[in-house]
Amino acid sequence: AIGALTAGFLIAYTSAPRVIAYVAMQGGASTMFDLGRGKKITPRAASITISGRQASLRWFERGRTHLEIAALYLVLADNSKFAVSRRKSFLNKSLVAYHKGLSLEPRHPYSWLQYAQARFRENRRSTEINAPLRMSYVLGPQEPKIVVTRVRLGFRAQNVLSSGLRSNVREDIRLYLKHQPRELTIFARKQFGLPWLVDITKDDPPLLQDLYRQFLRLPPPGDI
Repeated sequence: AIGALTAGFLIAYTSAPRVIAYVAMQGGASTMFDLGRGKKITPRAASITISGRQASLRWFERGRTHLEIAALYLVLADNSKFAVSRRKSFLNKSLVAYHKGLSLEPRHPYSWLQYAQARFRENRRSTEINAPLRMSYVLGPQEPKIVVTRVRLGFRAQNVLSSGLRSNVREDIRLYLKHQPRELTIFARKQFGLPWLVDITKDDPPLLQDLYRQFLRLPPPGDI
């Protein structure tokens, strides 16, 4: 009986922090749900959710919680309503949280991509974007959810991408062109990105021909 009581006490003692941590996060569940589906998150909702997750971490250390905090800080850093200094502070906090979260739970290709985006926001001339972006390819080489984001980040960061990552981006362009050709070509035309697409696909003639073919199908500028 004493053994059973002791075992029960130990189970309760070890599980209590997890339960408290879980309860602390529940207030922001809907915010994280919306964020995961690309919905707009208000600064107030992001701040409340961050506070809940920080409270949770005081009870139970979990990589995913750090990654959620990092993503929320990145939302705040992208909000143009805040002063530049405050947005920079949010970005720095996001970078710290991504580093911590990915150290604990590195098997998240989308989080590595978000970390790369945050690095690029920090310094658009730095090659530090390459390491986290490469990890997103290692863990999710053909992950449909992130192909579009990687191509668009590759376009913005084209001047600091390594040669290996240019090859990875070319494969993403192939997938993007196969599944969403209109979206890719519209993006490229609006961003004046055709020269970049031609340059990065020039070593793959069939892909380059397909790219031109899709561009020729677009309606005249101003109609879309």
